[in-house]
Amino acid sequence: MIDSSLTRRSFMNTSVASLIAAMHAPAIALAQESDPETEPLALIQRLRLSSNDLNLQEPFYRDVLEFPTERPNAETLIVTAGQSTIEFVLDKTVVNPFYHVAFTIPENRVEQSLEWMTPRWDVLDMTKEGGKIMDFAHWNAHSIFYLDPVGNILEFIGHHDMAYRTSDPFNPKQVLYASEIGLVVPDVPTSVAKLNEQFGLENFRGLSSSGFTAMGDTRGLLLVVRKGRGWLPINTVKSDVFPVEATIGNGSAADTLTIDGLPYTIKGA
Repeated sequence: MIDSSLTRRSFMNTSVASLIAAMHAPAIALAQESDPETEPLALIQRLRLSSNDLNLQEPFYRDVLEFPTERPNAETLIVTAGQSTIEFVLDKTVVNPFYHVAFTIPENRVEQSLEWMTPRWDVLDMTKEGGKIMDFAHWNAHSIFYLDPVGNILEFIGHHDMAYRTSDPFNPKQVLYASEIGLVVPDVPTSVAKLNEQFGLENFRGLSSSGFTAMGDTRGLLLVVRKGRGWLPINTVKSDVFPVEATIGNGSAADTLTIDGLPYTIKGA
């Protein structure tokens, strides 16, 4: 196991807003088990994200999360998370870039993912009392959060509206895909309208606000966030703009959206 002191030094002493409520996922009766190969295709098929230190990240994704990794050259780290590929690219033009990325796991294995992660890496507290499983009641989902060594805010999430479940002990091969990426913008409603028009992405569960709107469905979500808004669960870490290239399963390869003045490129597959 590699040393997680970087995450502890920077983040573990921060407090979470008292209004965040967390609870342990309820026991869910097992229906027919799911095969990842029969699940719907990922919305987020590929991400290209900036990094200042690939050498710190590589052992985390390879040895802690046990994802397949490649280093085709000194400036690129490729991580495979189920159906999705994340390409971290060494980028010295931005300082301390960080992102929010979630990974979908079987809907009945959130508690086991916590048990699996706990001896490996720091899992973030969701409450002052130390509760670590977040109940997204309005999404019918539960999740845990953790940081990679350079400060990316990562999440294992189980959507209970999905049939994806298993009776096997949790392991990283159950990760279905990367299912969330944060897009930080100055004007959420304007960016949401552009994504809806170009790719037909709807507001998840019809919810929207001027500070945050999730676009997509349980296959994957683009989280459109107002710049400067605190990132859950570390509200002291404010959202900021860093380069993102995303290939998504909506639209065609000819569809490309750039958001005015921002280093984002969203492509259809």
